Amino acid sequence: MLDLSLLPSADSYYNSAFTLKGRKHKHLVPCCFHQDKSPSLSLDLRTGRFNCFGCGASGGDILDFHKLKNGLSTTEAAKDLGAWVDTHSEPEEAIAARKERIAEADRHRQAQKQQAEQQELAEANAYLPAIQTIIKNAAKYATPTPYTIAKEINSSHLLSIPSEALQRLKDPANSKHTLGYGLQGLLTIATLETLDGQLVALQVFDGVPNDKGKFARRYLGRPVCLAGYYRVGDWSTSSVKVICESVNDAITLFEATGYPTLAAGSSSQLLAAAVAVQKRHPLDKIVICGDNDPNGNGQHLASKAAIAVNGVVVIPTDYKDANDLYQAQGKQAVKTMIDDSLNSTHAPLNHEATTDHANAPLDSNSVELHGIKDSADTWPPPEPIAGQNEQSDYPLEYLPAPLQALTQEIIDYLQCPVPLVVNAILATLSLSAQGLVDVARDKETVSPVSLYLMVIAESGERKSTADKAVTQHLSELDKQRFLDDAELQKAYKTELDIWTAERDGLLQALRYATKNGEPTVNTKEELKQLDQQEPERPRGKTMLYEDTTPEGLIKAMLDGCPSAGIFSNEAGLVFGSHGMNSESLKRNLAALNKFWEGGEVRSTRADTKNNKLLSGRRLTLCLATQESTVKDFFENSRGLARGTGFGARFLIAWPTSTQGNRPYKEPPQQWPHKERFIKRTTELLTIPLTIHEETGALQPHTLHFSAKAKAAWTDFYNATEYELRTGGELEEIKDVTSKAADNVARIAALFHVFEHGITGNISEAHIVNAGHVMTWHLMESRRFFGEIALSKELNHVVLFDNWLKKYCFANDVTRISTMQARQLCPNALRDKAVFDAVMGQLADLHRLKATSEGKKKWIEINPRLLEAENELESLEN
Repeated sequence: MLDLSLLPSADSYYNSAFTLKGRKHKHLVPCCFHQDKSPSLSLDLRTGRFNCFGCGASGGDILDFHKLKNGLSTTEAAKDLGAWVDTHSEPEEAIAARKERIAEADRHRQAQKQQAEQQELAEANAYLPAIQTIIKNAAKYATPTPYTIAKEINSSHLLSIPSEALQRLKDPANSKHTLGYGLQGLLTIATLETLDGQLVALQVFDGVPNDKGKFARRYLGRPVCLAGYYRVGDWSTSSVKVICESVNDAITLFEATGYPTLAAGSSSQLLAAAVAVQKRHPLDKIVICGDNDPNGNGQHLASKAAIAVNGVVVIPTDYKDANDLYQAQGKQAVKTMIDDSLNSTHAPLNHEATTDHANAPLDSNSVELHGIKDSADTWPPPEPIAGQNEQSDYPLEYLPAPLQALTQEIIDYLQCPVPLVVNAILATLSLSAQGLVDVARDKETVSPVSLYLMVIAESGERKSTADKAVTQHLSELDKQRFLDDAELQKAYKTELDIWTAERDGLLQALRYATKNGEPTVNTKEELKQLDQQEPERPRGKTMLYEDTTPEGLIKAMLDGCPSAGIFSNEAGLVFGSHGMNSESLKRNLAALNKFWEGGEVRSTRADTKNNKLLSGRRLTLCLATQESTVKDFFENSRGLARGTGFGARFLIAWPTSTQGNRPYKEPPQQWPHKERFIKRTTELLTIPLTIHEETGALQPHTLHFSAKAKAAWTDFYNATEYELRTGGELEEIKDVTSKAADNVARIAALFHVFEHGITGNISEAHIVNAGHVMTWHLMESRRFFGEIALSKELNHVVLFDNWLKKYCFANDVTRISTMQARQLCPNALRDKAVFDAVMGQLADLHRLKATSEGKKKWIEINPRLLEAENELESLEN
């Protein structure tokens, strides 16, 4: 019988059959099933899926590949690969030994990959001493060079050095040569840095041109390995960033526009550079200025990079690149080209600039295709859907290291969307710290550190399981507090009954003495003393609520713990409660807003004895809800949910589903990171709260920013404020953005308390990292509220476009039959009139087209939508 567990991994199998380079899990190689002049066989090292875009050979795993390649039956291929088991004669020990050999082969393959990566990194670092020496000496020769003169660029942005200086330095990668081998004259030096400003490599331009007037270029170091780029301009201010291929173009573009500019090094690096810049500057507009290549490669890869980051692409018309345009027509022509692209209504693609050349075949050495059977060169560039905002991955790298490790530990097992876990982590930190500290943004503005979090996910996404994995210890602690409260209340009731009985007795004696004219002085004095001894109701310590209304919460927090949390995996209990009906909605939203602000909350009744005033209370909201529930709430509130600022206070997450990609996994034997997190947050929760005796108000310690942290927070505040202008990135969510800087301070304070406790100043690093986390949530809010604001018809277009991309990418195809699409697409789109309308709009945007083969009708997706998605996935892996 066939035992699939005995098959070698796809990674090991394909690496033994082909020479595969790089860290991608998908590769394009010369096809072994036909005479292939250029790579056309796509291999997936995770699933084993293969597909040739030339001859059509395809299959779902390495067993299919082995069968087709060697002309074998399934049984023969399984035996050849060692995956066939004779259940009658082969002992279990032999099968176990075969499995161990496979595991050992996989371990060997992983070790090889790690060794290759380490070797590449070691080679890159080996250049650094020589680079530092060159930089030190190059400062002596700051003068125009033959290269800068030929390109007519400002030499002040570059360095220069005689070739003899490099010929005295050995090449770390080739001991037979020097770093100046083959170079002549006065060389031009461009420094290549990471986006953090770390010098990692140099690009050197020869001092003597060749017969064609070209200057030879050489990299000293490994800029691709270390993510090093040439940058010019002030990258801390402008809201527009420009990315191009070459150094001379970068200087030209900066001098002409004033926008900070980055040279990626080549067209194949444009996408990686664009993604890196977007992660570093997520609120900024990105312009990709590609080369006008005769084969269309520069135009095509520039367009792909722009699509990936929702940027703008511009290609010089009639000139090869920006520098050629500048030399022919001057700086104003370059500036006009960039300004026109930013004002284009066709963002992210500038069609006028790309009409002639943007559709050429791809360079298979630099790009990876994904299921492309209809060549991209037959399609116009896809236009964006108005109002559609793309989702980005959660910026996990900006959480404190222990929280990153905790998230990964849980995700590796549950395989659920990352934000489900992170939201629960942040909520736990909020509940643990909110009673202990406040955070000061300046001497006048102090706020709680409480967070309101909401994750939107459908049933089956493992919301409850993810929440339980993080917060189970909170429930257990709260249950013990509930039991302790019950015991205290029981003892209090007994004392109160005794006191009441004694008081009733004295009152009865007083009435009797008064009626009979007897002395009452002593009885009255005893009654006064007894009134001073009335038992005091113990303050409860229960802190978690789920099935509650805002009114019930106010009542509970009056005499209970002043630091509380609502943790609900079915937030319909909150959004759908009777306390959120139309009559009381405004009043209750105002109360929840006050809790977030740390202000006074009043509950006024006709019977003034029941009026309540709460101050110094803290509340964490951690809600998980389905899309339909929360959309109904915001839509049916008649604008109150946003108009009152309630929705603006939430950190919203609306992650992509992982359903269908979660094979069974055994739970880990140990949870070291989870155990450390439980220990730390339990320590915080058991620190006694400082509470005002009369009002029950919390009196927390105030955390302050360090000087550098204050500067970083101010930068975030100003950057987001700038984007509220007309046409700004955040104009659509002004309400949410207005609370963003406050939430950054809160998140940074939580990071500080988790790592350093409730004293000391908040660091710059925590502010910067909190800013990245908050920026991601801003983009999620823009996406969510943007879709609420979409018309029903446009919502349908977005829904089908997302579904079609997901279907084609998952199944490695570029088309689906019209009948099957109507059967599989979301229910809301299956009506023929709705379906046809959606098809027409997406066809007009060049995102799909309808074709026919005989009587059968097909829907074909624009391959570029899949290329960009695949390149992003490759970068992430």
